[in-house]
Amino acid sequence: MFPSEVLREAARLPDIRALRANVYQTTPSVLNWLVRVMATVPPSDRTLVDLYANKGGADPFVIACALDGRDRDSVYLDAPEWIVVTNDDAVRDKAREFTLSVLSIAELADILDAAE
Repeated sequence: MFPSEVLREAARLPDIRALRANVYQTTPSVLNWLVRVMATVPPSDRTLVDLYANKGGADPFVIACALDGRDRDSVYLDAPEWIVVTNDDAVRDKAREFTLSVLSIAELADILDAAE
């Protein structure tokens, strides 16, 4: 699933239609998680988000959506694991801070290749 904010940033990709079929909508619950994520980022820290450089605007949404999905699915006995897939070190660190599992893009590709 892709946060809607990520899809906004990826609007010019040639396969954007396929990606949009897997959107994770920004809901009030996601925004609540976003507030929690951003509350852990010191004002002087520009590693996760640097709005002055137009960098990372969607990154906190990735974490917030994974947290929202994990929270939403936690009612199930065999709840799926929500995994953040990224090569961005700041996103990986913040996801781990919230006890989310993390994979690099190469690690995900290896898993998908092995499944075929």
